[in-house]
Amino acid sequence: MMFVHGVDSKTDIADHLYQSDVLSTEEKEEICYSSLTQQESNRLLYNKLIRKGGDAYTHLLEAVRHGEYPDVASEMEKTELSDQEIQLCQIGMKKVKDRQEKKGNHII
Repeated sequence: MMFVHGVDSKTDIADHLYQSDVLSTEEKEEICYSSLTQQESNRLLYNKLIRKGGDAYTHLLEAVRHGEYPDVASEMEKTELSDQEIQLCQIGMKKVKDRQEKKGNHII
């Protein structure tokens, strides 16, 4: 997925979503947690927004554009997610959580 590998959600994107009241302070801190890789942070953010439903995805697209990733936002708009893809995202987040727990970092 272009979003996971193509953006840095720890910067402008997380800030924009926080300022738009899409993310809570705690959620923003989890996403920006320094020991997470860029891809892990992006997956965490994406997973949280999928669970929120509603306008959260629309706000994500706005944040991606605001973060100067218009090509990524355009690709995201064209892409439909299947239930299987959503499940794979959630499985990936479980692996991140397991890895962090092994390191002794409980963030999720």
